[in-house]
Amino acid sequence: MQNPMLYLIYSVMRKRGKKALKKFEDACEIADTYTEELLMRLINDAKDSEYGKKYHFDQIHSIEDYKRLVPISQYDDYEPYIMKMYKENVDDQLTGRHCIQFALTSGSTGLPKLIPVVQDVIDLYSDMGCSRTFALGSRYLKEHNKKFPYYKCLNLIEVTDYSSDKGKKMGAISETALERIKPFFKYVSTSPDEIIFPKEKIDLKYLKLLFALREENICFIASAFTTVVADLFVYLSEHWESLVEDIKNGTISKNIEMSAELRKTLTAKLRPDPKRANELKKEFEKGFDTPILPRIWPRCSWIGAIGTGTFEPYTEIMRRYVGNDIAHDNLLYAASESIFAACPEMNSSEFAMIPQSGFYEFVPAEDDDLSHTLNMNELEIGKEYELIVTNLSGFYRYRMYDVVKVLGFKGKSPLIRFVYRKNQVVNLVGEKTNAVALAAAVEAFGKEIGCNIVEYSVYPDVSNDSARYCFVIEPEHELDVSKCDEYAEIMERKLGECNMPFQYAVETGELKKSTLVIVQSQTYQLWRELQIAKGILPNQIKPVRLIDTPEKEKFFMGLKERNM
Repeated sequence: MQNPMLYLIYSVMRKRGKKALKKFEDACEIADTYTEELLMRLINDAKDSEYGKKYHFDQIHSIEDYKRLVPISQYDDYEPYIMKMYKENVDDQLTGRHCIQFALTSGSTGLPKLIPVVQDVIDLYSDMGCSRTFALGSRYLKEHNKKFPYYKCLNLIEVTDYSSDKGKKMGAISETALERIKPFFKYVSTSPDEIIFPKEKIDLKYLKLLFALREENICFIASAFTTVVADLFVYLSEHWESLVEDIKNGTISKNIEMSAELRKTLTAKLRPDPKRANELKKEFEKGFDTPILPRIWPRCSWIGAIGTGTFEPYTEIMRRYVGNDIAHDNLLYAASESIFAACPEMNSSEFAMIPQSGFYEFVPAEDDDLSHTLNMNELEIGKEYELIVTNLSGFYRYRMYDVVKVLGFKGKSPLIRFVYRKNQVVNLVGEKTNAVALAAAVEAFGKEIGCNIVEYSVYPDVSNDSARYCFVIEPEHELDVSKCDEYAEIMERKLGECNMPFQYAVETGELKKSTLVIVQSQTYQLWRELQIAKGILPNQIKPVRLIDTPEKEKFFMGLKERNM
């Protein structure tokens, strides 16, 4: 029997999504003029702020004025203003708008950055991240002559609650957007609130699967990244027997550690279901060589999870478990600083810049001179550009270090794909380890073991359907290869101290335990010589911080030291 409340909620979300999608598409048609008008409003709102006074916002009446009077900026330029906002709870530093939250992200020194967030940003995340996917899902199903499935969804996003000592909320923007619909989760989510809003460290994969597998059908799966979806199905392939037993008996395995109070609360929400357990067991016993998702949830219609760029290997892993008939919404291209672009349709790996989220400037990726930037209408298809952002929350001409490739246009809005980040090394599950954090970790590692590290890289190991860091180091003097496991633990700890999201990903199991490889002396020098032999100029050869090609993997792994 269809749940009336679920039907009502989904109907409302579909209507909101349709409205949000139309607003987005209409804005794309006039993106150049739309963003210019938005910029002028933002400048006018902030002309009496401390930052606005410093850079004469009251004299800005055009894009040309803006570029002439306001410099390209980085986080350090805003830190004094932000710290005053944080410590004194004032709003007159960067913009005339009220700061309702600080988003947390890793800083250039490895320390967390506080990013001011205004209400318009939360609303935009809600519209483009949540409502939009309902509209795309509805449109996709209609195009394929399928009815909308009014079933619960499997939500893989947790919401943690952080607050500053000043009472200001801190945490991810996407989590805040989800909190707004917290009262409705009990109707639409397979997971109870205790799993979506965890108060203790528990095996969330097991519990999410336990409650979801009890459902004969789900509507869709929601996650931040395809890494999480892929990891969940890998976990399922390894733990299905225990899950089936718990579904049969209405229990939670004693191997899953949690407080007695939480176990009691969650167990009360379960009931024995031998019929469903038997259905699942038959499918699992057939193996995972063919997609498992359509065999256990035949009405699941789409998956919403970012799966482009560095996440593409995980999207391929995910497809092995979910098949090719499930629609995929790549969601958003976003960061704590801003929400930049959104997928305009299902199964697309292209993102259309969101005109409502700010003003954008572009610099050809090969240029180091940022004095001349391009506007949307000056971009060329097929070329790569570094993105400069003016957001809704008080960052002006902010350098993201993101490089995007222009694939075409949706109306006047560029269709883009994220290519790489100029100061970032690796990002497997949203941990965003950048070059500075890695360098700090390697330096601290060398000090602890008493050996200078001449060169180093990270190999993102996604073999065996899992993700881990493999640190590759060239020490100044010989190290004991038999201690590589010990060295890997030290390096992992040091990187966790420099990049908290990395530490959290390891603790929660999103990233498996790291490994470490010691390469022979002069390995990196030999690599450079090989590149010169290929005709590459010496001043164009950059340090290999990321082993991201089969050629690099074969070279560096082939020169690792081995026990004699």
